[in-house]
Amino acid sequence: MTTKNLLLLGFVLLFAAGCASPTKVDVSQGWDASPGERFAYEIDAQAEVSDEGLQILDDRLQALLEKTHDRAPAETTRSVDIVITDYRMRHGAVRYFFGWWAGADHIVSDVTVTDVASGAVVGEYNVHSRTSGGGSARALIEDHANHIVRYLESGGAEE
Repeated sequence: MTTKNLLLLGFVLLFAAGCASPTKVDVSQGWDASPGERFAYEIDAQAEVSDEGLQILDDRLQALLEKTHDRAPAETTRSVDIVITDYRMRHGAVRYFFGWWAGADHIVSDVTVTDVASGAVVGEYNVHSRTSGGGSARALIEDHANHIVRYLESGGAEE
């Protein structure tokens, strides 16, 4: 390979690594999830979050939990508090023109699962989703919701 090709390959790999969107889940308290759970959730945005961002998160959570609720009893068994503690989304034009040089987008949420019958906290975890460079804000927010629901369904076992 020529030097020019090696430099180009290095730049492409560096750019691809910068555009990755890893999500980190720190489970403080796992729990015994069972397939018959019905979740009711509330989102508390302690960080400044756009109305559109909240709507995307809410829509995705509802869509994913509807699948879970198809196999669940009629009444809610678990209460879920989702507290957004940090949120940064660059404008789409900034992301398009400057890519990873414009910095990273991220969402950080603390999630607490409470048993409705006893009022006891049965699970706690923190979800930190981030991306830089490519990808859309919608994709990042939906991925964040995916990780929240994955924990609810697994009790943290799969993370």
